[in-house]
Amino acid sequence: MLASETGKEIDEKYTEGFWDGVDFEIAGNETGTSGNILRGLKHCASKIETEIAVLYFPIGVFDRDKLERAIGRYKGLEKLNDGQFLFFQKIICVEDKEIVYITDLS
Repeated sequence: MLASETGKEIDEKYTEGFWDGVDFEIAGNETGTSGNILRGLKHCASKIETEIAVLYFPIGVFDRDKLERAIGRYKGLEKLNDGQFLFFQKIICVEDKEIVYITDLS
């Protein structure tokens, strides 16, 4: 279910909505490179309520190896403790209109 991202406070950031009752955020990954996927994960983490990161690949560029490389790079941000990393319960990848990858991290 999609929800309003409009907040009461100007600086507040809200997630896209709920996936099975859990807050999720969507990030577009048009190029599908490891760096672009990493930016998508960091975008999802910027909404501190995010529990599920949904990565959307609109033009058929999903590559599992690049995704796993990006997830490894993302996990490396945890030790920095600078707000770029947020632990997700799941990462879900959607290519066009189909779920092509789900990883359960909980």
